[in-house]
Amino acid sequence: MNKLKKEWQRLNKGRARQLRRFRRTGKDGYKQQAARLGWKMRQIRQKIMQITQMRRTSPAGAGFIASFEGFFDRPYNDPVGYATVGYGHLLGMRPVIDSDNSAIWVEGQHTSGRLTEKEGKRLLMKTLKDRFEPAVSALFAKGGPLEGKFTRGRFESLVSFSFNLGSGAVIPGTPGFETIGRAIAAGDTEAIADSMLLYDKAGGSALPGLTRRRRSEARLFRTGSYATN
Repeated sequence: MNKLKKEWQRLNKGRARQLRRFRRTGKDGYKQQAARLGWKMRQIRQKIMQITQMRRTSPAGAGFIASFEGFFDRPYNDPVGYATVGYGHLLGMRPVIDSDNSAIWVEGQHTSGRLTEKEGKRLLMKTLKDRFEPAVSALFAKGGPLEGKFTRGRFESLVSFSFNLGSGAVIPGTPGFETIGRAIAAGDTEAIADSMLLYDKAGGSALPGLTRRRRSEARLFRTGSYATN
């Protein structure tokens, strides 16, 4: 996404430069070049729209995710030893370090190294937007494997799934996620919901909390229900 935006900005500057030259010289070559750049800009704009046209995660969807993550106002090590804060915001694939305890993670944060619940929710929404929604949105965009199959429940269940397991979890071909990857690539919504249930293990053993989350995500995908029991 950022690369597309930078390319659009680069083309826009080039187009403006060609138009200035045309106005100064009256040469049609500059005008034609500006037109070609404008056409490329429209193509990039369409790609950006395809990626971003899916809505942002709703308050209900964010609440669904937050209910599984729990809230921690200070950095802590998650069950696999990774530094985390707020509603499951990953600081790094490492333990907590001293600098984490004086860090700022979200604009307007009142206290270094510590979040209020409101700040934690803002950080969660920003994290979803920056790291997880684009990959899920692309699945439902034009040309994506789930084109024409968008529902709010399907979108937000996959956002939750990828937030917990990594954005690669919903990208076909990612090692370790072959089963759901094949289901997504095939556009098979029933198989997607079924395969979600397989990813509830850590260290080879099923964890009750993950089992409950996977069942809730599969139900959200199928029915649009945000129930978490």
